[in-house]
Formats: sequence, structure tokens, C-alpha cells
Amino acid sequence: MHFAVYTRKVGMSSRLYHLETQLIQNVHAPDPVSGTAASSLDQNTAYAYESAEALEDVFAGRAPGYVYSRIGNPTVASFERRMADMEDGLGAVACASGMAAISMAVMALAGAGDEIVAANSLFGGTWTLFSQTLCRYGITTRFVDSTDPEAYRQAVTDRTRLIFVESIGNPKLDVPDLAAIAVVAREAGVALVVDNTVATPVLLQPKSLGADLVIHSASKFINGHGNAIGGVIIDSGIFDWSASRYSHLHDWHKRAGDQALLAFLRNTIRRDLG
Repeated sequence: MHFAVYTRKVGMSSRLYHLETQLIQNVHAPDPVSGTAASSLDQNTAYAYESAEALEDVFAGRAPGYVYSRIGNPTVASFERRMADMEDGLGAVACASGMAAISMAVMALAGAGDEIVAANSLFGGTWTLFSQTLCRYGITTRFVDSTDPEAYRQAVTDRTRLIFVESIGNPKLDVPDLAAIAVVAREAGVALVVDNTVATPVLLQPKSLGADLVIHSASKFINGHGNAIGGVIIDSGIFDWSASRYSHLHDWHKRAGDQALLAFLRNTIRRDLG
């Protein structure tokens, strides 16, 4: 078991610098040998260890390290660390795309017979995932008026496993009341997942308004160059993953504490589904 080793204490040093300075000064330590000031591109698939015992400790989750690049590598870890810092989160798990991030978050929280409450103003790919694809796997989505907090409250049932909303709707540019929706989610004991792609952490940190998970399609403003696809899930660190609605995470919570969802995403969802 490989725990998410790229986590941080919630709130630690997140505002020692202005965001612009933080992005270039507070993430990557220079290489002690070469002095390289930027993150290197790690193209390894597997990693060597000094002994079989050391390898066993990493594989068992007793020691930090890298197992296989599908699960994590130093380059991806640098990106995850930077995104967690920008969103003032506990930690992050990077994905192949924004849609992969949304899919992973849903699969980590919901299963057959469960429900999602989602804003009705969503990116087209997210809409079809929720309305056409997930239903084939037994997950039902209840769409509500994105700007009506009471509609979310009325749509939540005992089967609801997450509330999903975009901080700024794409393409309508509607702006939901995240703080009010977070109150609904908290009252129901349901995780609030916010896609913050359009706003970016520069304009908004959804955690400050009560979001439990923050998602980005890094292909947009995070990348900024239109030359790479990526996605990321950030755990804000404020949700108790031992909550009754998430019984499948209880063993992970016993082993990994507040990192339970990050560990499950990395060691189960990303490991098994790539």
C-alpha cells in the first residue's frame, strides 16, 4: 500500500508569500548536486531500492517512496504539491485530464445504487458523464438549478454521495453560492466537490467557502500554453472520511487518517484504472 506521500499540514505556510511568489519560491528545492532550480522531468517507470526490505516498506506503505510511475513519480509529485499549496489543501492526486479527475473523484465516493446532486450548468463533457455514462454503472445524477441552494437541499437523499458544482459555470458563467451550498452539504454529511477550472486559485480558493474536494482541468489556465492535458484532485482536508456515508473508506481512515481519500485515490482508483 502506497500512501499519498505528497501531503501537507492544512494551512501550513500557505500564505507566507503572495501567490505569485509562492508559485516560484515555495515549491521546488534546488537539486543539491546540480543546483537545478526547476523541477526535472522524471521518465522512469519503476524505481530501485537499496534492499528488498526497503522496497517492501515502500510497497507496504510503511515508508515514503515511489513504486511505479502510474501511481506517482517525482515530476507528478511536484505538480501535486504545487496545486495543493495553491488551493491550501491537504494534498493532491494528479490525473491524465480534467475529465479523468472528475471520473476518479466520483468513483472514489460513489458506487452502484448511489446518487450525485449536480448543478445543471456544467461543462459539456461533465454533463454527458453524469447524464449518460454513470447511469450505465448504477450511479444516478439529480440535476438542480446551479444558483439555488435550496434546490440542492431538496435533492439530497440517503443515497447521495457528493454534490458537484463548478465555481464558475462553463459556458454560462453563472456563479453558484458555494458557501450556502457547503452548508447544505455539511448538514447532510455529503462531500462538496467543486470544479475550479474557470476561476483558478488566483481568483478563488473554494476551500475558503467550504469545498471538500477541488478539481481542475490543468489543460486550461493552470497549464496556460495549450500544449498539455492534465487534471488534478485536491483534498481540502476538512472532511471527515470516517463519515457513515463512506463506509468503503473506513479501513483507509484507520490506516491513513485524514489522508484516507488521497490514499484511496492513489492506491485503488488510479492504480487499478490508470
